[in-house]
Amino acid sequence: MKNFIAPLLLLLAVTPALACNVTQSSGGPVVAKILSPQPFRVFQRNHKNVGRIAVTIQSSSPADCIEARLLRGGFFGSALTPWTTVSSGAIDAPAGGWYQMEIRAVKNGAAGAPATVDNVGVGEVFVIGGQSNASFFGRRPQQSRSNNVVFFDGQTWSQCRDPLTTVDTGKGGSPWCLLGDELERKWNVPIAFVPTAVGGSSMGQWQPGTPNLERMKQRLSFLQAEGARAILWHQGETDVMVNTAGDQYESQLRTLIQDSRKAAGFDIPFFVAEVTYPGTGFTNTTCAKRSDCKAFLAESRRQILAAQRDVVQPNLNIFTGSKSDELTGDQYRWDGIHMNEAGLQAHAEQWLAVLAGAIK
Repeated sequence: MKNFIAPLLLLLAVTPALACNVTQSSGGPVVAKILSPQPFRVFQRNHKNVGRIAVTIQSSSPADCIEARLLRGGFFGSALTPWTTVSSGAIDAPAGGWYQMEIRAVKNGAAGAPATVDNVGVGEVFVIGGQSNASFFGRRPQQSRSNNVVFFDGQTWSQCRDPLTTVDTGKGGSPWCLLGDELERKWNVPIAFVPTAVGGSSMGQWQPGTPNLERMKQRLSFLQAEGARAILWHQGETDVMVNTAGDQYESQLRTLIQDSRKAAGFDIPFFVAEVTYPGTGFTNTTCAKRSDCKAFLAESRRQILAAQRDVVQPNLNIFTGSKSDELTGDQYRWDGIHMNEAGLQAHAEQWLAVLAGAIK
């Protein structure tokens, strides 16, 4: 069977307004495979509460155009949208889900039998970056209570469930599934997280050309322009421990923001958490060997926090994120630095307050 992806995409790009003008509902090309959308994918909604669902297929034979429609409530559900010509590789859809999508190819007015993909949504997408407290090092793995909250690991979209061992080595929990439940309840749309954080990583390990930043950029490129609401950035503990100079940290953070935005294709909003707490384990061991441990730690934290705050410029879509420095001690940390279950919940609530205030 021949692959006709390229001809179809070329057709749609050259003639985006071409209508399929279906005259008969059978006899057209067969859709051999749906490449996009994938099951459980969430497409970012815009300010009009509408998202662009990317449609890509493999066809058994050349087609003049393709059509798609959304059904509400899965198989045998009522039609949410009529058959719509796929223009510029996508169709518009209202926020919500999960939807079932039907796709058919058309040649000389004859439509082929439709192929279907289940669980397609339009809602909110967040890319996650940083180090361990943005990854899967919490005391216990968490999972969403709602079926409308998902993770994307670079290959597969699936219900939000910690950990993602394809993303990081942590085997514990994160705040994201908990946050997703709260956001889904508030906004009543599917919520997706794209984790890229790496435990123990310094800001220097998120500079252009590093594996960490390149992976984040690959995810952003995949989502395409306007394909995510924001990047949630939570990092700083390692740079406190190694005493990174504040001006260096700030410069590197600005470079990270600029480079990630190039990959995203737009000035994606960036939420920078205030995070400098190195944990009791650091002060009890490594730092304790220094005669000036207390002063060293205080100055290092002051410089990193000042850098995180100085980068924030709401007029440039750079905002303050969570303030996990407030979550200290055994009440919130299970090993001195990583969150226990109460810490994960409190951290999720901090992000909820930030995002609920910023996104209307």
